Amino acid sequence: MARYVRYLGVVVPAGIVGVSLLLAATTPSLVSAQSPSLAATTPSQLLGDVLGATPQPLVGTMSETASLLPSGLSLASTPLSSISPFLSGSQTFDLWRGSSNEYRIQYSSATSEMDFYDNSTKAWLWNSASQTATQLSVPATKSTATYQDPQLLADQIISNLSLNSNVTLGANTFVGGVPAYDLRITPTQGQSTISRVDIYVDARFDQVLGVSVDTQGQSTPTFSLQFQTISFTAPPASTFDFTPPSSATIKTLSSPSSGTAPTATTSTTMSSLSAQAQKIGSGWEVVHVLPKGSYQDLIASVPSGSSSEVSMISALETPVVAPQGPAKAISTPLVNVLILPDGRVLYGTVQQAVLLSDASLLGD
Repeated sequence: MARYVRYLGVVVPAGIVGVSLLLAATTPSLVSAQSPSLAATTPSQLLGDVLGATPQPLVGTMSETASLLPSGLSLASTPLSSISPFLSGSQTFDLWRGSSNEYRIQYSSATSEMDFYDNSTKAWLWNSASQTATQLSVPATKSTATYQDPQLLADQIISNLSLNSNVTLGANTFVGGVPAYDLRITPTQGQSTISRVDIYVDARFDQVLGVSVDTQGQSTPTFSLQFQTISFTAPPASTFDFTPPSSATIKTLSSPSSGTAPTATTSTTMSSLSAQAQKIGSGWEVVHVLPKGSYQDLIASVPSGSSSEVSMISALETPVVAPQGPAKAISTPLVNVLILPDGRVLYGTVQQAVLLSDASLLGD
């Protein structure tokens, strides 16, 4: 019987790629083994509290850990080396949120600093190493904040996935020194790569303090974003203001909604193809199918000076036999990909067997 169609946004992997240039450092696990005594609640009550909570101003330090790369893959010698630690490693960064949902995110290393500023009227990305200040259109920055703020990230996960899950409460704990509930979401579908999602909720303001994602066959979370320290204190308004130094190189990056035509890069090509994608399946097992020729279009969109990225993709590919003939597969702990001979691309947080089965529904 054909699997029915239902849309499901998979926000975690995209979010990591989208913000990873802002982060780097090492930190231990944040969830304490202690169990504070908290008021009794139910999963449905806590779920409603989370979705209805008003974002609180705060100052905090966050930790991100990830194991999203295929086994044995290293990006150290590629142009993607700067984002490698955020796809496979542990990092810390500072986060400020204002009373009117302003944001600032800062990563500092021994030799440089990277900052993201959004004061609701202007947004900037600052890189002290290259002395580059990039002005962003404010509408375009909201997706960045979505992936950096676990409150918004959890809202996306819950609203998209809870219909196909068991939602329970784990043991009470501390996150960043704050007492928290553990809202645990476990798939009821068995062919997803995801085995569990834990969302840690502040017991006072119903703010999300952390999100972790476990995948099949992994002994530790494949992705985790959690506060290490947090204070629900409104930062000064000046925290979100940025004036580029006189010596800085100024750039401007506009979103497609701003009326400026974007350059035909790999990311814009992927966005265009994704808008044409077919969706097969439901819940955790949804599969996205890009149209014929998509793989060739994506490879062609890679800048001519970035041949190492194409070589890296080729190195990840494993030959498989699909109903349409010889095909190629790419496997990671979270996302699997199937590339058909005609350039159609199937991907999702599902096991490879699901992609091959779905390919049989597509025809030649």
